[in-house]
Parts: sequence; structure tokens; C-alpha cells
Amino acid sequence: AIEMPALFEERFGRAPYLEEIRIDGKAAQTVRVRVSEGWSVYLDAEQDIRGQLLNAEVVLRTKVGADRPQLDYIDVRFGEKVFFKLR
Repeated sequence: AIEMPALFEERFGRAPYLEEIRIDGKAAQTVRVRVSEGWSVYLDAEQDIRGQLLNAEVVLRTKVGADRPQLDYIDVRFGEKVFFKLR
């Protein structure tokens, strides 16, 4: 969690900016990052965070695109299987 702001800014720049970091789950394995645009990214704390943020950025750019204002979350906890939900 300490490195998350720098890793997030490295991948996304300053927009959107990181608003909140939460650690969820019994084993504290899920990291939920909420951004200034209102959507969240779910990450696996035990996996490569930098790689997961890259996956989130790719999905945001290639799949979500113009629907970004309706984005609820991007879930990158499952390797190459990336999920996202629109509101």
C-alpha cells in the first residue's frame, strides 16, 4: 500500500488520481483502489502490482474507452482474465 501512489501515478499519470486505498478480505489479499473519477481497481496484493495496473490501463484504454464515465470497477486480480463493470 505504501508504494501504490507512485505505482499508480507511473501508470496513469495525474489523471485520474488515486483517492483511496483499502485492503479487503480475510487474508488482506485484495487491494481496492478508488480513483478521482469514481471507479475502482481491484488488485491482488500477492501478485505483481505494476503488471496488474498495466492490465487495468490497457482495459481502460481499449475496452472501456468512451464509456469511462459509466465505469464502476476494473478487476485485475486474475492474471490475464480482466473484468470490468459499467454502471
